[in-house]
Amino acid sequence: RWPLGSGERREGVLRLGGNSSEATLWRGPSDGHKGGGIVITPTSIDTLAALLASLDWRLIYGLNLARGNPEEAADEAAYVAQAAGRRLLAFEIGNEPDGFASWRGVRSWPYDVDAFIAEWKRFRAAIVSRVPGARFAGPAIANQQGWIRPFVDAAGDSLALVTRHYYADGPAFASYVSLARLMTSAPNFEPILVEMRSISDRYGLPFRIEETNSIYLEGQPGVSDSFATALWGLELMFQVAAAGGAGVNFHTGDTKAYTPIGLGEGSRHAARPLYYGMLMFKEAVRGASMLPARLVAPGLNMAAYATRVAD
Repeated sequence: RWPLGSGERREGVLRLGGNSSEATLWRGPSDGHKGGGIVITPTSIDTLAALLASLDWRLIYGLNLARGNPEEAADEAAYVAQAAGRRLLAFEIGNEPDGFASWRGVRSWPYDVDAFIAEWKRFRAAIVSRVPGARFAGPAIANQQGWIRPFVDAAGDSLALVTRHYYADGPAFASYVSLARLMTSAPNFEPILVEMRSISDRYGLPFRIEETNSIYLEGQPGVSDSFATALWGLELMFQVAAAGGAGVNFHTGDTKAYTPIGLGEGSRHAARPLYYGMLMFKEAVRGASMLPARLVAPGLNMAAYATRVAD
């Protein structure tokens, strides 16, 4: 249902969220000075909207569920919706809520999917009161796959996209992390994609792996920044495409070892190895559809995918 090509233009999707969304603080036009955290102002959003317009990309915009409140989230969402216009794909309320009580420490134990849904609904109600017809992505879980179906049931018609996160290994600097493990990690991803495809088919909603990369906690030098990650990332994108996914968002940032684009010499941004895997995938699937492919390669760590273009 979500083909790779058939000739139409494929838009990029920028996702703003991640752990940093827990530190955001909205300062609207009528608010006084608010210090601390990541202060987001109307000027910030106007700059973001100009960037989206110049790229003709779409936006998944994360809101602070961990430390925010529904009223401020609704005020922020209203400004984002007005500024981004048609390029706003969905709002995302919270980031990796399945870790709120365990590794994030922003909720008391126990914090289960029912507690998350109850909070999520309060935020949604406030946002919809300011942005009628607002669409949402979620649940943006890290690993609790069992949270997804109850969330989709609860979200109903307001959901535009089913999302979850995936990292091939980690944490960074663990003794067992290695390039060899990373380059043989593809089979570990398959059960997740099978389940995501099942959910997608059941509810008639596209799914997206909207946060991913090689080694969680910012990547491991010598592994996440190696040229082999071009192949690792290329295969991961093909795995998602073959499962019918709507797309992938690689986590990024200048200081992170796994970033596809980061600061290089002379404080100039430069392409890193993973970028070239993304570029190759783009060239392979532009205007194309995927074909079923079967590879017989006993004992080899090898994968093959086939695409077909109109010519």
